[in-house]
Amino acid sequence: MLDYDREADCYDATRGGQVRADAAADALDWLFGPTVRQVLDVGAGTGIVSAALAATGKTVYGADASAGMLRLAAGRLPGRRMCADVTRLPVRDGMFDGVFVMWLLHLVRDSAGAVAECVRVLRPGGLFVTSVEVHSTHQRVASDVTEILMRYAKPGWQDRERDRRDKVVAAADAAGARYAGETTYVGHGRGMVPAHVAREMADGMVPIGRLDDDAKAACVRELEALPDQTARRPDPVYTLVAFVA
Repeated sequence: MLDYDREADCYDATRGGQVRADAAADALDWLFGPTVRQVLDVGAGTGIVSAALAATGKTVYGADASAGMLRLAAGRLPGRRMCADVTRLPVRDGMFDGVFVMWLLHLVRDSAGAVAECVRVLRPGGLFVTSVEVHSTHQRVASDVTEILMRYAKPGWQDRERDRRDKVVAAADAAGARYAGETTYVGHGRGMVPAHVAREMADGMVPIGRLDDDAKAACVRELEALPDQTARRPDPVYTLVAFVA
């Protein structure tokens, strides 16, 4: 997993920046609607999405486990930040109209516990929104990079995704929240770059199943042989799913 304290300074610039944040905020605003006014962004990072959503008139608070990320969020969320783990939020029950989790559940070992904690801090009728299947979303984008990765992927690798849709739906149901709708948005600036993916594959950071050393090396060689090594491939389209408490 990334060291988010160390990555904080370059995080936004390497992950789509303001354009992607605005697209995400537009999707969130559409799902939340006008009645959701007080919102918690869990895994807020640098606060770039929080601030974009706040520009629509909502009051947005940010929670993140990374002090480095929260340092950068200070200017975007003045007085509305907390250092917290998604499974242990320092917030009383029913405090928020809305809670959202972007690009986080796939990293959380106890993703069901994280969903339950997010639902806990919602008022009755409040909305919980989360991204789902982040990794497999990237692999579904047709490109020369994904064609190589899918040839090397281990069968059933998607079954281990912590943010798989059916797992998230089951966790929300167990926490007392029911499906309320969904939408999509373009992950601007998140298309795969062959040179970057080759490095991540060599470091064991591409989640397509555990490859042996020979298979990993062969996959890296194929990725490094692709043309336009630093050219970004098509952007993914992320899905956000909403649940009502």
